[in-house]
Amino acid sequence: MSLKPIGNQWKINRELCQAWTGSRAPCHAACPADIDIPKYVTLISMGKFREALEIIVERMPFPAICGRICHHPCETYCTRSDIDQPIAVRDLKRFLADFYSHELRREKIEPKREEKVAIVGAGPAGLTAAYDLLKRGYRVTVFEASKKPGGMITGCLPDYRIPREVAEKEINQILETGIELKTDTPIYDIDNLWREGFKAILVAIGAQNPRRIKLEGMESKGVIYGLPFLREVKMGKSVELGERVIVVGGGNVAVDCAQCAVRLGAKEVSMVCLESREEMPAHEWQLEEAVEEGVKICPSLGPKRILTKEGKVVGLETIVCSCVFDSQGNFSPQFVEGTETVMEADTIIIAIGQEPDFKGFEKLDKTPLKTFKVNPETLETNILGVFAAGDCVNGPASFVEAVQTGHMAAESIDRYLKGENLVEGRKEVRNKLPEVVVVPRGIVRKKRVSMPVLGPEERKKNFEEILLGYSEQLAVMEAKRCLNCTICGYCIENFGCIALIWADNPNLQYRSPEIDLALCVGCGVCPQICPHKAIEEIR
Repeated sequence: MSLKPIGNQWKINRELCQAWTGSRAPCHAACPADIDIPKYVTLISMGKFREALEIIVERMPFPAICGRICHHPCETYCTRSDIDQPIAVRDLKRFLADFYSHELRREKIEPKREEKVAIVGAGPAGLTAAYDLLKRGYRVTVFEASKKPGGMITGCLPDYRIPREVAEKEINQILETGIELKTDTPIYDIDNLWREGFKAILVAIGAQNPRRIKLEGMESKGVIYGLPFLREVKMGKSVELGERVIVVGGGNVAVDCAQCAVRLGAKEVSMVCLESREEMPAHEWQLEEAVEEGVKICPSLGPKRILTKEGKVVGLETIVCSCVFDSQGNFSPQFVEGTETVMEADTIIIAIGQEPDFKGFEKLDKTPLKTFKVNPETLETNILGVFAAGDCVNGPASFVEAVQTGHMAAESIDRYLKGENLVEGRKEVRNKLPEVVVVPRGIVRKKRVSMPVLGPEERKKNFEEILLGYSEQLAVMEAKRCLNCTICGYCIENFGCIALIWADNPNLQYRSPEIDLALCVGCGVCPQICPHKAIEEIR
């Protein structure tokens, strides 16, 4: 028996309601690679692991790598954060990749189009674009200056963060689908690529040159740069550091240098950086790992000069940095005279940033930040048919952001070769995060399922992985913490009217709000509280 209306009845306008239009959940919206996170997490909770992995690889060709080194912005925006702790999205991705590590195979793809595409650089951006273009039917050749593909993933990142065999296996799986790879082949003149018959070019050379610094004593024995140091460590070369090591820099590369120094036997390892502890650009979890291993963080200090004796490093003179950026946000460090102190050191590692090597690409326009200047929507450079992606465009950024630009570049190149408009009707990946996120009522607090880790004292002795991975049981437990949140359920969660119900949405995985007209009394409150004006009167 229905209630007698006291006024006009109301309905959900499905074209305006975010929960009906398919607007993405906060975690999905925050993912640079546009991975459907809610779907794969839900599938894990149901024990459907293979189906979950298939969702991931639609947008992330490297689930095992991403599951280890992604900076997981999705977790920052997880609705569960407002209750207890975010879902371990990255760790669940790694679980799936490891669970099927011996079974995941990619079929070989035969190109169906005659156009050839050249990609310069076999890092995450270049390989993502190559794989996308191959799937679209193009013949793709990747030119890599070094002896192996992978960029910094295989060349610099320490094994405790991403084991060499894990990265190489996943990269080879992509290459085996039909991508031609030419290693030890630097490109110094892109005009040669046109002469070889390529119809489009993607420059994805990364940012693998260490940023230099002018400092008294820089030429002394015992001063090294961060990236070359990490490359030697990755190659297994013997590096003599002495007992006291100072790393200058506050980013992730600096942290890796410090942690590697610990593993190589240094007794005292310190990080000196201009930024305050809160401003340090390194990921917080990496800093915490380093501190656990005994690394001393020395924030708000700038290097003034390197102290030497008989041409050998003996210390670093520092000065207090009161401010790193000016009022406009520009890099403009200010130092406090009279605050100089001396830190003893046997080795000083400079890790203040990275930049691209532009040799051979002088014809491409650059930005003041020493990156390639591109159209932000299409990644076109100033030369027709030449595109750029990855860290050589973004500056030193994250793995998943490099993958994002690889997807963008592949779509642009496909459109370019088909003679289509490069902008019109294209899906926006760099989307705006949702403004309304509802925390459901009555949710029971559940602690995040901790991933097993190698203890600090044990890991200091070797380069074994720090994070050990979820078991099947732990992964399902963690996935079940997911709230399966829609973008908006504001009307149901904040009004409490019995006429507002959840209804199956045939176009989405989740349910969406609906008004049961048999129960609606037409009071007119719900349209007043809807943040999107999606509830309208029935006429």
